[in-house]
Amino acid sequence: MLGVILYKGNQMIRNSTLALVLTVFTLLSCSKVQVVKQKDQEELNAEAANQNDQKILEVWKDTHAEELIKLSEKVVRVAVSKNDEAIYTITYSGKSTDITAFEIKNKKVANTSSFSDQPRRNTFRIRNGTASFVTWIPHPIHEKRDSSLIEVDLSDFKINKYVNDMKKHDWFFRGYDKSPTKSQGLIVDDTGNVSSWDFHQAKTDWVNEDLNSVLIFDNKPHVFYSEDGKLAIATASIVDYIVVIDAHSGDTLYIIPTSEGISSISLSSDNSTLAYAIKNSKLVIHELPNKNEINVLRTNKSIDFLEFTANNKCLVACDSRGQVSVLDVYSGDYLISFQANKGWVEQLNLSPKSSFGVSSGPSNELSIWDLPFQCKDEL
Repeated sequence: MLGVILYKGNQMIRNSTLALVLTVFTLLSCSKVQVVKQKDQEELNAEAANQNDQKILEVWKDTHAEELIKLSEKVVRVAVSKNDEAIYTITYSGKSTDITAFEIKNKKVANTSSFSDQPRRNTFRIRNGTASFVTWIPHPIHEKRDSSLIEVDLSDFKINKYVNDMKKHDWFFRGYDKSPTKSQGLIVDDTGNVSSWDFHQAKTDWVNEDLNSVLIFDNKPHVFYSEDGKLAIATASIVDYIVVIDAHSGDTLYIIPTSEGISSISLSSDNSTLAYAIKNSKLVIHELPNKNEINVLRTNKSIDFLEFTANNKCLVACDSRGQVSVLDVYSGDYLISFQANKGWVEQLNLSPKSSFGVSSGPSNELSIWDLPFQCKDEL
């Protein structure tokens, strides 16, 4: 009798154990099925999103990106005419500097000028229908250190050359921008001093010393006027702040601190928004003059070019690999992203009404590409 009881007890235990094992196995199987289903769904969603992105990029590539013309020399500056009918380039071969106008519709050279003068790096500019660059004597031991500003009126390619004796100065130009409204030029020298220089009258209007950084080696300067010529912006690649200057008086209006030096910077045409990129780190969009941050976008690539569209609603950013991204300034949403050239981008510019953009690559080709409708000037 006792044996029967023990047998039945063991049988009940085995049955209970088996039932427990079956229950656990069933739960695990269900859980695994759910995980697999969830994983499959995530993969399907990701694949669908990727296919959608590929369709967008394929459509963009087929309908918007177009090689314009092949050049023989490296493009150091590119811009679009006010009527969106011509593209202007400055190329430099090491021996000569060429300024050229290309007709977009006919894809042919309309006019060109060539100069043997040696240009100063970071001084090439195309603004308000005028192409310009500053020449220099390449070594400081030269007794005579004449420097000149060469300007070319792009409407008729008339050349103006303003020669100025620089012997009284112990510095060289490191950066330059032409005022959009006056005969002045914005200059930054080796010591980091920013000055307003009137090449026509050979005099300095003001000097601002707040940048306070020696501009040698890899410390690349960024100095430029606002579109209306009322502000001057100055910073450099290893300086952790941006100086905003009154372009009339030379007084510092405010200094914007940054966590590190910047790789590119742009100011909206209405002077209300400033965008700058910190190398391999982030893209920051500031509201002016209160300096509030509108957006901070993380990036793992260096952004070499930044430019606001004509309506100031979008920002065009180009990274070190030539990937152009167009984003909404206030939401931070990316509207489109595409490869503008074969390889990285050397120079980039938007047409005055932001109907299209133009960029040059390492193979010396010019490409034009359309912009999303959100970016285009409605006027």
